[in-house]
Amino acid sequence: MVNSIRLSKLAVLRAKTDRELLTIIKHDLRLGLHLATVASEFEGSERPRAKAGNAYAEAMRLLSKVYSVSEPEWREIEAQLQQLRKALDRHSIGQIAAA
Repeated sequence: MVNSIRLSKLAVLRAKTDRELLTIIKHDLRLGLHLATVASEFEGSERPRAKAGNAYAEAMRLLSKVYSVSEPEWREIEAQLQQLRKALDRHSIGQIAAA
């Protein structure tokens, strides 16, 4: 009985942690997309591009720590990850072409 109560409390705590991690991941992705947009609009904008890359890496790192995520939420996050990756890649290709 005591073990099942502990497991239940742990499950509740894990679910709360997952929700908080997902909130942080979504924030990082929105920030990264904004910074990637800024980087693509201005010459010599390596700092926003680097920060966008850091936001992408942090979102990926945190996503590996999430235990459970709903299918719709996963699709939303996956789409944002792809969008940010494409924005970062476009900026990199633009810099190579300009060199």
